[in-house]
Amino acid sequence: MTDKTPRYFISYSRADTAFVKRLIADLQDKDIDAWWDQMDIPAGVPWDTRIEYLVENCSAVIVLLSRSSVASKAVADEWSWGLTYHKPVITLRLEECKVPMRLQRLNWIDFTVDYAKGFKKLLEALDEMRDNPEPRSGPKPHKQPPAHGPGKLMSAALAVVALAVGYLLYEWFRDIPTIQVTSLPANASVSVDGEFIGRTPVDIDYFKEGDEFELLLESEGYVSHREIIEFPGSGIHEKDISLVPEDEANFVAEIPETIFIPGASFTMGPAAGNSDQERFKQVTLAGFHMSETEITFDQWDSCFDAGACADVDNSERGRGRHPVIFVSWHDAQDYVEWLSEETGEFWRLPSEAEWEYAARAGTTTLYSWGDAPPACHRELDNGANFIECDEGTFPAGSFKPNAFGLYDIHGNVWEWVEDCVHDNYAGAPGDGSAWLDEDQGDCDKRVLRSGSLDNQADALRAAHRNINDDSRNTYDTVGFRVVRE
Repeated sequence: MTDKTPRYFISYSRADTAFVKRLIADLQDKDIDAWWDQMDIPAGVPWDTRIEYLVENCSAVIVLLSRSSVASKAVADEWSWGLTYHKPVITLRLEECKVPMRLQRLNWIDFTVDYAKGFKKLLEALDEMRDNPEPRSGPKPHKQPPAHGPGKLMSAALAVVALAVGYLLYEWFRDIPTIQVTSLPANASVSVDGEFIGRTPVDIDYFKEGDEFELLLESEGYVSHREIIEFPGSGIHEKDISLVPEDEANFVAEIPETIFIPGASFTMGPAAGNSDQERFKQVTLAGFHMSETEITFDQWDSCFDAGACADVDNSERGRGRHPVIFVSWHDAQDYVEWLSEETGEFWRLPSEAEWEYAARAGTTTLYSWGDAPPACHRELDNGANFIECDEGTFPAGSFKPNAFGLYDIHGNVWEWVEDCVHDNYAGAPGDGSAWLDEDQGDCDKRVLRSGSLDNQADALRAAHRNINDDSRNTYDTVGFRVVRE
Protein backbone atom coordinates (compact mmCIF):
# COMPACT_ATOMS: atom_id res chain seq x y z
CA MET A 1 0.00 0.00 0.00
CA THR A 2 1.55 3.31 -1.04
CA ASP A 3 1.59 6.62 0.80
CA LYS A 4 -0.95 7.89 -1.74
CA THR A 5 -3.48 5.19 -0.92
CA PRO A 6 -6.53 6.82 0.69
CA ARG A 7 -6.94 5.99 4.36
CA TYR A 8 -10.10 6.66 6.33
CA PHE A 9 -10.52 7.32 10.03
CA ILE A 10 -13.61 5.75 11.67
CA SER A 11 -15.09 7.80 14.54
CA TYR A 12 -17.61 5.87 16.64
CA SER A 13 -18.96 5.08 20.10
CA ARG A 14 -18.06 1.85 21.91
CA ALA A 15 -21.77 1.03 21.97
CA ASP A 16 -21.57 0.61 18.17
CA THR A 17 -18.55 -1.72 18.17
CA ALA A 18 -20.40 -4.59 16.45
CA PHE A 19 -21.35 -2.31 13.55
CA VAL A 20 -17.79 -0.98 13.28
CA LYS A 21 -16.30 -4.47 13.08
CA ARG A 22 -18.66 -5.36 10.24
CA LEU A 23 -17.94 -2.09 8.44
CA ILE A 24 -14.15 -2.48 8.77
CA ALA A 25 -14.29 -6.06 7.47
CA ASP A 26 -16.41 -5.04 4.47
CA LEU A 27 -14.12 -2.12 3.66
CA GLN A 28 -11.05 -4.36 3.87
CA ASP A 29 -12.73 -6.82 1.47
CA LYS A 30 -12.84 -3.91 -1.00
CA ASP A 31 -9.14 -3.13 -0.35
CA ILE A 32 -10.09 0.09 1.41
CA ASP A 33 -7.80 1.08 4.26
CA ALA A 34 -9.64 2.26 7.37
CA TRP A 35 -8.44 2.92 10.92
CA TRP A 36 -10.30 2.57 14.22
CA ASP A 37 -9.16 2.70 17.81
CA GLN A 38 -8.92 -1.07 18.30
CA MET A 39 -5.80 -1.04 16.13
CA ASP A 40 -2.35 -0.75 17.68
CA ILE A 41 -1.12 2.49 19.21
CA PRO A 42 2.62 2.65 19.98
CA ALA A 43 3.51 2.24 23.64
CA GLY A 44 4.10 5.51 25.45
CA VAL A 45 2.14 7.62 22.97
CA PRO A 46 -0.80 9.49 24.57
CA TRP A 47 -4.09 8.26 23.17
CA ASP A 48 -5.49 11.68 22.23
CA THR A 49 -2.19 12.73 20.62
CA ARG A 50 -2.17 9.62 18.44
CA ILE A 51 -5.84 10.02 17.49
CA GLU A 52 -5.32 13.65 16.47
CA TYR A 53 -2.27 12.66 14.40
CA LEU A 54 -4.26 9.98 12.58
CA VAL A 55 -7.11 12.39 11.86
CA GLU A 56 -4.66 14.99 10.57
CA ASN A 57 -3.09 12.46 8.20
CA CYS A 58 -6.18 10.62 6.99
CA SER A 59 -7.98 11.14 3.69
CA ALA A 60 -11.38 11.60 5.32
CA VAL A 61 -13.21 11.05 8.61
CA ILE A 62 -16.17 8.66 8.63
CA VAL A 63 -18.46 9.46 11.59
CA LEU A 64 -21.02 6.91 12.80
CA LEU A 65 -24.09 8.74 14.11
CA SER A 66 -26.03 6.99 16.88
CA ARG A 67 -27.60 8.00 20.17
CA SER A 68 -24.42 6.97 21.96
CA SER A 69 -21.98 8.64 19.59
CA VAL A 70 -23.70 12.04 19.51
CA ALA A 71 -23.47 12.07 23.33
CA SER A 72 -19.77 11.13 23.23
CA LYS A 73 -17.22 13.87 23.86
CA ALA A 74 -14.47 11.66 22.42
CA VAL A 75 -16.35 11.26 19.13
CA ALA A 76 -17.01 15.01 19.02
CA ASP A 77 -13.28 15.64 19.50
CA GLU A 78 -12.48 13.37 16.55
CA TRP A 79 -14.83 14.90 13.99
CA SER A 80 -13.96 18.39 15.27
CA TRP A 81 -10.30 17.68 14.52
CA GLY A 82 -11.39 16.53 11.08
CA LEU A 83 -13.13 19.85 10.42
CA THR A 84 -10.19 21.77 11.89
CA TYR A 85 -7.79 20.03 9.49
CA HIS A 86 -10.24 20.58 6.59
CA LYS A 87 -10.82 16.87 6.07
CA PRO A 88 -13.89 15.61 4.23
CA VAL A 89 -16.35 14.30 6.83
CA ILE A 90 -18.73 11.49 5.84
CA THR A 91 -21.58 10.78 8.26
CA LEU A 92 -23.32 7.39 8.49
CA ARG A 93 -26.62 7.44 10.34
CA LEU A 94 -27.12 4.18 12.24
CA GLU A 95 -30.34 5.15 14.05
CA GLU A 96 -32.59 8.11 14.72
CA CYS A 97 -30.61 10.60 16.81
CA LYS A 98 -30.03 14.31 17.28
CA VAL A 99 -27.21 15.29 14.91
CA PRO A 100 -24.66 17.78 16.33
CA MET A 101 -25.14 21.30 15.00
CA ARG A 102 -21.84 21.44 13.10
CA LEU A 103 -22.69 18.23 11.24
CA GLN A 104 -26.27 19.11 10.34
CA ARG A 105 -25.21 20.77 7.08
CA LEU A 106 -23.58 17.57 5.83
CA ASN A 107 -25.49 14.97 3.83
CA TRP A 108 -25.58 11.66 5.67
CA ILE A 109 -25.72 8.09 4.40
CA ASP A 110 -28.63 6.10 5.78
CA PHE A 111 -27.80 2.80 7.51
CA THR A 112 -30.93 2.76 9.68
CA VAL A 113 -32.84 0.23 7.53
CA ASP A 114 -30.71 -1.42 4.85
CA TYR A 115 -27.01 -2.01 5.57
CA ALA A 116 -26.23 -3.24 2.05
CA LYS A 117 -27.81 -0.19 0.45
CA GLY A 118 -26.02 2.14 2.85
CA PHE A 119 -22.68 0.42 2.24
CA LYS A 120 -23.14 0.75 -1.53
CA LYS A 121 -23.72 4.50 -1.15
CA LEU A 122 -20.63 4.75 1.06
CA LEU A 123 -18.51 3.06 -1.61
CA GLU A 124 -19.90 5.48 -4.19
CA ALA A 125 -18.99 8.42 -1.97
CA LEU A 126 -15.45 7.11 -1.46
CA ASP A 127 -15.05 6.50 -5.21
CA GLU A 128 -16.21 10.05 -5.92
CA MET A 129 -13.77 11.37 -3.37
CA ARG A 130 -10.86 9.44 -4.92
CA ASP A 131 -11.79 10.57 -8.43
CA ASN A 132 -12.17 14.21 -7.42
CA PRO A 133 -9.78 14.85 -4.55
CA GLU A 134 -9.79 18.35 -3.13
CA PRO A 135 -6.41 20.10 -3.48
CA ARG A 136 -4.55 20.58 -0.21
CA SER A 137 -2.23 23.38 -1.32
CA GLY A 138 -4.10 25.11 -4.12
CA PRO A 139 -4.67 24.00 -7.71
CA LYS A 140 -1.77 23.13 -9.95
CA PRO A 141 -0.88 25.92 -12.42
CA HIS A 142 -2.26 25.51 -15.92
CA LYS A 143 -0.14 25.90 -19.02
CA GLN A 144 -0.15 29.47 -20.28
CA PRO A 145 -1.86 29.93 -23.66
CA PRO A 146 0.13 31.49 -26.50
CA ALA A 147 0.69 35.22 -26.09
CA HIS A 148 -1.28 35.97 -29.26
CA GLY A 149 -4.56 35.19 -30.98
CA PRO A 150 -8.04 34.54 -29.49
CA GLY A 151 -6.68 32.30 -26.76
CA LYS A 152 -5.15 35.29 -25.04
CA LEU A 153 -8.42 37.21 -25.19
CA MET A 154 -10.36 34.21 -23.89
CA SER A 155 -7.90 33.80 -21.03
CA ALA A 156 -8.22 37.44 -20.10
CA ALA A 157 -12.02 37.25 -20.20
CA LEU A 158 -12.04 34.16 -18.00
CA ALA A 159 -9.70 35.86 -15.57
CA VAL A 160 -12.05 38.84 -15.29
CA VAL A 161 -15.03 36.52 -14.72
CA ALA A 162 -13.10 34.56 -12.11
CA LEU A 163 -12.17 37.73 -10.26
CA ALA A 164 -15.78 38.91 -10.35
CA VAL A 165 -17.12 35.58 -9.09
CA GLY A 166 -14.43 35.45 -6.42
CA TYR A 167 -15.31 38.93 -5.23
CA LEU A 168 -19.02 38.09 -5.07
CA LEU A 169 -18.29 34.90 -3.13
CA TYR A 170 -16.03 36.84 -0.77
CA GLU A 171 -18.75 39.41 -0.15
CA TRP A 172 -21.33 36.66 0.36
CA PHE A 173 -19.23 34.72 2.87
CA ARG A 174 -18.22 37.92 4.61
CA ASP A 175 -21.89 38.72 5.20
CA ILE A 176 -22.58 35.36 6.90
CA PRO A 177 -22.74 36.11 10.64
CA THR A 178 -19.87 34.26 12.30
CA ILE A 179 -18.38 34.33 15.77
CA GLN A 180 -14.76 33.19 15.77
CA VAL A 181 -13.99 31.87 19.26
CA THR A 182 -10.37 31.75 20.37
CA SER A 183 -8.96 31.23 23.83
CA LEU A 184 -5.89 31.44 25.99
CA PRO A 185 -4.90 28.69 26.49
CA ALA A 186 -5.82 27.30 23.08
CA ASN A 187 -7.59 23.96 22.57
CA ALA A 188 -10.22 24.72 25.22
CA SER A 189 -13.41 22.66 25.08
CA VAL A 190 -16.32 24.68 23.64
CA SER A 191 -19.99 23.89 24.29
CA VAL A 192 -23.01 25.74 22.91
CA ASP A 193 -26.28 25.33 24.84
CA GLY A 194 -24.78 22.31 26.59
CA GLU A 195 -23.62 20.59 23.39
CA PHE A 196 -19.90 20.09 22.80
CA ILE A 197 -18.97 21.56 19.38
CA GLY A 198 -15.18 21.33 19.34
CA ARG A 199 -12.04 22.96 20.68
CA THR A 200 -10.73 26.46 20.16
CA PRO A 201 -10.36 27.99 17.69
CA VAL A 202 -13.91 27.32 16.43
CA ASP A 203 -16.43 29.21 14.30
CA ILE A 204 -20.08 29.54 15.30
CA ASP A 205 -22.23 30.41 12.29
CA TYR A 206 -25.49 28.50 12.57
CA PHE A 207 -27.70 30.94 14.50
CA LYS A 208 -29.89 33.78 13.27
CA GLU A 209 -29.27 37.39 14.23
CA GLY A 210 -30.73 38.07 17.67
CA ASP A 211 -30.70 34.43 18.81
CA GLU A 212 -29.30 33.85 22.29
CA PHE A 213 -27.17 30.89 23.30
CA GLU A 214 -25.00 29.80 26.20
CA LEU A 215 -21.27 29.58 25.49
CA LEU A 216 -19.13 27.45 27.81
CA LEU A 217 -15.33 27.12 27.64
CA GLU A 218 -13.50 24.57 29.79
CA SER A 219 -9.84 23.66 30.12
CA GLU A 220 -8.08 21.51 32.71
CA GLY A 221 -6.57 23.69 35.44
CA TYR A 222 -8.61 26.78 34.54
CA VAL A 223 -11.86 28.28 35.78
CA SER A 224 -14.71 27.52 33.40
CA HIS A 225 -16.03 30.49 31.42
CA ARG A 226 -19.79 30.66 30.87
CA GLU A 227 -21.82 33.47 29.30
CA ILE A 228 -25.01 34.16 27.37
CA ILE A 229 -24.33 35.62 23.91
CA GLU A 230 -26.72 37.34 21.51
CA PHE A 231 -25.84 36.32 17.97
CA PRO A 232 -24.68 39.36 15.97
CA GLY A 233 -25.58 40.59 12.50
CA SER A 234 -23.61 40.01 9.30
CA GLY A 235 -19.85 39.84 9.33
CA ILE A 236 -17.11 38.11 11.27
CA HIS A 237 -16.96 38.83 14.99
CA GLU A 238 -13.96 37.79 17.06
CA LYS A 239 -14.47 36.43 20.57
CA ASP A 240 -11.17 35.98 22.41
CA ILE A 241 -11.48 34.56 25.91
CA SER A 242 -8.66 34.34 28.45
CA LEU A 243 -9.35 31.64 31.01
CA VAL A 244 -8.23 32.26 34.58
CA PRO A 245 -5.92 29.64 36.15
CA GLU A 246 -7.61 27.98 39.10
CA ASP A 247 -4.73 28.80 41.43
CA GLU A 248 -5.06 32.52 40.61
CA ALA A 249 -8.84 32.78 40.86
CA ASN A 250 -10.75 34.48 43.63
CA PHE A 251 -13.64 32.08 43.95
CA VAL A 252 -17.05 33.31 45.01
CA ALA A 253 -18.85 30.61 46.94
CA GLU A 254 -21.19 28.66 44.67
CA ILE A 255 -24.36 27.80 46.55
CA PRO A 256 -26.35 24.83 45.18
CA GLU A 257 -29.67 25.61 43.51
CA THR A 258 -32.50 23.69 45.17
CA ILE A 259 -35.93 22.35 44.29
CA PHE A 260 -38.75 22.17 46.85
CA ILE A 261 -39.96 18.60 47.25
CA PRO A 262 -43.50 18.60 48.69
CA GLY A 263 -44.23 16.30 51.61
CA ALA A 264 -46.40 13.22 51.12
CA SER A 265 -46.81 9.56 51.99
CA PHE A 266 -45.27 6.89 49.79
CA THR A 267 -44.27 3.25 49.79
CA MET A 268 -40.52 2.89 50.09
CA GLY A 269 -39.12 -0.08 48.20
CA PRO A 270 -39.85 -1.60 44.79
CA ALA A 271 -43.08 -3.03 43.47
CA ALA A 272 -41.29 -6.39 43.51
CA GLY A 273 -38.22 -6.29 45.74
CA ASN A 274 -35.05 -7.95 44.49
CA SER A 275 -33.92 -8.90 47.98
CA ASP A 276 -34.74 -8.64 51.67
CA GLN A 277 -33.01 -5.26 51.79
CA GLU A 278 -35.70 -3.84 49.45
CA ARG A 279 -38.85 -4.73 51.40
CA PHE A 280 -41.76 -2.28 51.62
CA LYS A 281 -41.92 0.56 54.12
CA GLN A 282 -44.76 3.07 54.37
CA VAL A 283 -43.33 6.54 55.00
CA THR A 284 -44.90 9.97 55.54
CA LEU A 285 -42.44 12.81 55.28
CA ALA A 286 -42.46 16.61 55.41
CA GLY A 287 -41.42 18.81 52.50
CA PHE A 288 -37.76 19.70 51.99
CA HIS A 289 -35.44 21.43 49.52
CA MET A 290 -33.00 19.24 47.57
CA SER A 291 -30.15 20.37 45.31
CA GLU A 292 -31.12 20.22 41.63
CA THR A 293 -27.92 18.37 40.76
CA GLU A 294 -25.16 16.41 42.38
CA ILE A 295 -22.62 18.71 44.03
CA THR A 296 -20.14 19.82 41.37
CA PHE A 297 -16.41 20.42 41.48
CA ASP A 298 -17.10 24.17 41.15
CA GLN A 299 -19.25 24.02 44.29
CA TRP A 300 -16.79 21.79 46.14
CA ASP A 301 -13.88 24.07 45.24
CA SER A 302 -15.61 26.98 46.99
CA CYS A 303 -15.44 24.94 50.19
CA PHE A 304 -11.84 23.93 49.48
CA ASP A 305 -10.81 27.56 48.88
CA ALA A 306 -12.36 28.46 52.23
CA GLY A 307 -10.13 25.83 53.89
CA ALA A 308 -13.08 23.74 55.02
CA CYS A 309 -12.93 20.84 52.53
CA ALA A 310 -10.23 18.50 51.29
CA ASP A 311 -8.55 18.80 47.89
CA VAL A 312 -9.96 15.87 45.92
CA ASP A 313 -8.79 14.24 42.70
CA ASN A 314 -10.95 14.13 39.59
CA SER A 315 -9.26 11.03 38.10
CA GLU A 316 -9.27 12.92 34.76
CA ARG A 317 -13.07 12.67 34.63
CA GLY A 318 -13.46 16.46 34.44
CA ARG A 319 -13.85 19.31 36.95
CA GLY A 320 -15.98 22.44 36.68
CA ARG A 321 -19.62 21.39 36.28
CA HIS A 322 -18.83 17.69 36.59
CA PRO A 323 -19.96 16.04 39.85
CA VAL A 324 -17.34 15.99 42.57
CA ILE A 325 -15.92 12.50 43.13
CA PHE A 326 -13.44 10.81 45.48
CA VAL A 327 -15.39 12.16 48.47
CA SER A 328 -16.14 10.01 51.50
CA TRP A 329 -19.29 10.29 53.59
CA HIS A 330 -17.22 12.25 56.13
CA ASP A 331 -16.00 14.61 53.38
CA ALA A 332 -19.63 15.28 52.49
CA GLN A 333 -20.29 16.11 56.16
CA ASP A 334 -17.48 18.70 56.03
CA TYR A 335 -19.14 20.26 53.00
CA VAL A 336 -22.63 20.58 54.50
CA GLU A 337 -21.16 21.98 57.73
CA TRP A 338 -19.30 24.65 55.76
CA LEU A 339 -22.35 25.37 53.59
CA SER A 340 -24.50 25.85 56.69
CA GLU A 341 -22.00 28.32 58.15
CA GLU A 342 -21.63 30.11 54.80
CA THR A 343 -25.38 30.62 54.27
CA GLY A 344 -26.79 30.72 57.80
CA GLU A 345 -29.18 27.90 56.84
CA PHE A 346 -29.09 24.24 57.83
CA TRP A 347 -27.85 21.89 55.12
CA ARG A 348 -27.36 18.13 55.37
CA LEU A 349 -27.32 14.93 53.37
CA PRO A 350 -30.76 13.56 52.45
CA SER A 351 -32.13 10.64 54.40
CA GLU A 352 -32.54 7.40 52.47
CA ALA A 353 -36.32 7.84 52.48
CA GLU A 354 -36.09 11.44 51.25
CA TRP A 355 -33.72 10.40 48.48
CA GLU A 356 -35.98 7.61 47.20
CA TYR A 357 -39.12 9.76 47.41
CA ALA A 358 -37.37 12.56 45.47
CA ALA A 359 -36.04 10.09 42.89
CA ARG A 360 -39.46 8.53 42.32
CA ALA A 361 -41.12 11.94 41.86
CA GLY A 362 -44.55 10.49 42.56
CA THR A 363 -44.13 7.29 40.55
CA THR A 364 -44.20 3.63 41.56
CA THR A 365 -42.21 2.42 38.54
CA LEU A 366 -38.62 1.16 38.40
CA TYR A 367 -37.33 4.57 37.34
CA SER A 368 -38.83 8.05 37.58
CA TRP A 369 -39.62 7.96 33.82
CA GLY A 370 -41.27 4.51 33.91
CA ASP A 371 -40.15 0.89 33.61
CA ALA A 372 -38.10 1.24 30.41
CA PRO A 373 -34.36 0.78 30.99
CA PRO A 374 -32.10 3.84 30.71
CA ALA A 375 -30.52 4.93 27.43
CA CYS A 376 -27.33 6.90 26.89
CA HIS A 377 -29.02 9.83 25.14
CA ARG A 378 -29.54 13.31 26.54
CA GLU A 379 -32.70 14.05 24.56
CA LEU A 380 -34.68 11.02 25.75
CA ASP A 381 -36.88 10.99 28.85
CA ASN A 382 -35.04 7.84 30.00
CA GLY A 383 -31.60 9.30 29.30
CA ALA A 384 -28.98 8.60 31.98
CA ASN A 385 -25.25 8.06 32.35
CA PHE A 386 -24.51 4.38 33.01
CA ILE A 387 -22.08 1.73 31.80
CA GLU A 388 -23.27 1.75 28.18
CA CYS A 389 -22.27 5.41 27.80
CA ASP A 390 -18.59 4.63 28.44
CA GLU A 391 -17.79 8.35 28.61
CA GLY A 392 -16.85 9.18 32.21
CA THR A 393 -18.98 11.57 34.26
CA PHE A 394 -21.27 14.01 32.48
CA PRO A 395 -21.56 17.67 33.58
CA ALA A 396 -24.38 18.26 36.04
CA GLY A 397 -27.73 18.66 34.31
CA SER A 398 -26.73 16.86 31.11
CA PHE A 399 -29.81 14.63 31.04
CA LYS A 400 -33.50 15.48 31.38
CA PRO A 401 -34.77 16.08 34.95
CA ASN A 402 -37.43 13.98 36.63
CA ALA A 403 -40.91 15.33 37.35
CA PHE A 404 -39.65 17.11 40.50
CA GLY A 405 -36.95 18.90 38.48
CA LEU A 406 -33.97 16.89 39.79
CA TYR A 407 -31.15 16.15 37.35
CA ASP A 408 -29.06 12.97 37.18
CA ILE A 409 -30.99 11.34 40.02
CA HIS A 410 -30.45 8.06 38.16
CA GLY A 411 -26.80 7.33 37.34
CA ASN A 412 -23.73 9.51 36.71
CA VAL A 413 -22.32 8.98 40.26
CA TRP A 414 -23.46 7.20 43.40
CA GLU A 415 -24.79 9.55 46.09
CA TRP A 416 -24.17 9.30 49.83
CA VAL A 417 -27.21 9.55 52.11
CA GLU A 418 -27.29 10.19 55.85
CA ASP A 419 -28.47 6.76 57.07
CA CYS A 420 -26.42 4.08 58.75
CA VAL A 421 -26.56 0.72 57.01
CA HIS A 422 -29.39 -1.64 58.00
CA ASP A 423 -30.23 -4.90 56.30
CA ASN A 424 -33.80 -3.78 55.50
CA TYR A 425 -36.39 -1.14 56.41
CA ALA A 426 -37.93 -2.98 59.38
CA GLY A 427 -37.77 -0.55 62.29
CA ALA A 428 -36.90 2.48 60.14
CA PRO A 429 -38.49 5.82 61.15
CA GLY A 430 -41.92 6.29 59.65
CA ASP A 431 -41.41 10.05 59.23
CA GLY A 432 -38.68 9.66 56.60
CA SER A 433 -35.86 10.91 58.83
CA ALA A 434 -32.43 9.29 58.72
CA TRP A 435 -32.11 5.96 60.54
CA LEU A 436 -29.12 6.41 62.84
CA ASP A 437 -29.69 3.59 65.34
CA GLU A 438 -26.27 2.04 65.95
CA ASP A 439 -27.72 -0.86 67.94
CA GLN A 440 -29.62 -2.22 64.94
CA GLY A 441 -27.33 -0.99 62.18
CA ASP A 442 -23.71 -0.42 61.16
CA CYS A 443 -22.86 3.29 61.31
CA ASP A 444 -19.32 2.70 60.10
CA LYS A 445 -21.04 2.12 56.77
CA ARG A 446 -23.47 4.45 55.01
CA VAL A 447 -25.98 3.87 52.24
CA LEU A 448 -25.34 4.87 48.62
CA ARG A 449 -28.11 5.53 46.09
CA SER A 450 -28.49 6.41 42.37
CA GLY A 451 -26.15 3.99 40.57
CA SER A 452 -23.27 5.30 38.51
CA LEU A 453 -21.51 5.45 35.16
CA ASP A 454 -19.91 2.07 35.91
CA ASN A 455 -23.16 0.21 36.65
CA GLN A 456 -25.73 -1.72 34.67
CA ALA A 457 -29.31 -0.43 34.39
CA ASP A 458 -30.55 -2.35 37.45
CA ALA A 459 -28.42 -0.26 39.82
CA LEU A 460 -30.13 2.93 38.59
CA ARG A 461 -33.56 1.85 39.89
CA ALA A 462 -35.16 4.27 42.37
CA ALA A 463 -35.32 1.51 45.02
CA HIS A 464 -31.80 0.12 44.55
CA ARG A 465 -29.55 0.25 47.63
CA ASN A 466 -25.79 -0.04 47.89
CA ILE A 467 -25.10 -0.96 51.52
CA ASN A 468 -21.57 -2.30 51.36
CA ASP A 469 -19.38 0.79 51.57
CA ASP A 470 -17.35 2.05 54.50
CA SER A 471 -18.14 5.71 55.17
CA ARG A 472 -14.41 6.55 55.01
CA ASN A 473 -13.88 5.15 51.51
CA THR A 474 -13.60 7.29 48.39
CA TYR A 475 -14.23 6.25 44.79
CA ASP A 476 -14.16 7.84 41.35
CA THR A 477 -17.86 7.01 40.97
CA VAL A 478 -19.19 8.40 44.27
CA GLY A 479 -20.45 11.91 45.02
CA PHE A 480 -23.51 13.35 46.77
CA ARG A 481 -26.32 15.90 46.69
CA VAL A 482 -27.65 17.94 49.60
CA VAL A 483 -30.87 18.94 51.37
CA ARG A 484 -31.72 22.32 52.91
CA GLU A 485 -34.26 22.59 55.71
